[in-house]
Amino acid sequence: MRAASYNFETYSSFFDVDLTDVRIYDAGDLEVTATIDGTLESISVHAEKYVRDGKIPMMLGGEHSLTFPFVNACKQKYPDIGFVVLDAHMDLREEYNGEKNSHACISRHIMRILLKNMHQWVSEAANVKNTNMPGRTISECFLLRMSFQMGSKE
Repeated sequence: MRAASYNFETYSSFFDVDLTDVRIYDAGDLEVTATIDGTLESISVHAEKYVRDGKIPMMLGGEHSLTFPFVNACKQKYPDIGFVVLDAHMDLREEYNGEKNSHACISRHIMRILLKNMHQWVSEAANVKNTNMPGRTISECFLLRMSFQMGSKE
């Protein structure tokens, strides 16, 4: 990804911004350990430091679970932070193949720290068949409802 980015046109006439004028910090590749839990703990240290230093994390590539430490660090500094999932599936499992921090569980963990009433949303997702949004998948309805909830101050 990094090598391919060198071919980007740096100037956007639409935004009238040249990326060479934007302060971007590339932290490089973060090391992983032999276990998911160990890797998440190690990355948490980096995430907390970057956010504390005023950097806005943007992660490209890598395993889904690695997102959690950054969202958690941002939530501490920016309590009203939102989260957008751009994926073919929602990653809402409680555990996958015996692993609670699997890539298939990441959205559930993130929602737990971002939403006060996680149980309500899991229940609504399970009952979304009765929705008035015909033609939408359960994931789409869940995301739509979640995005409205995250904007409220209940």
